[in-house]
Amino acid sequence: MDDIKAKLTVLKGILDKKAEILKQVYAVMEKQELFHKTLEGADKEIMLAAACEEKDKLVEEAEEADKVFLSIFDGFKGRLNENREIYKNELNVLKQKIKNVTDIFVKIQVKEERNKALAQKISCESPKIKGLKMSKGNLLKAYEKNKKMT
Repeated sequence: MDDIKAKLTVLKGILDKKAEILKQVYAVMEKQELFHKTLEGADKEIMLAAACEEKDKLVEEAEEADKVFLSIFDGFKGRLNENREIYKNELNVLKQKIKNVTDIFVKIQVKEERNKALAQKISCESPKIKGLKMSKGNLLKAYEKNKKMT
């Protein structure tokens, strides 16, 4: 029985670690948003690339925490289910920590979508593209004017 309690304590620690990692991912994504809004050109590309690299490393850490969590949990879940009532309080704490991790993950997904939309909006609003945008009428006039010059 003490073995189960010890494993539940380890699982809670893993979830705490994962929550911290996910908070760091979110912070990196906030930096990415700031870079999209405030930087241009090579500076922007360099900073975004560095942030992406940092985020990828953190995501790998989170995935590793998941693997360890599942490995431990799968090893004793049968015994845990048999003694569910005994560990009711610990299981409730575990559920709350899982909910916390899930909430952070949802915030990350929302931020990711916002950053993608921001990056797309910014790339669509580049000065070069704005220069290319022309109404059909203006395009025809420019073509006719150019045609007369030749």
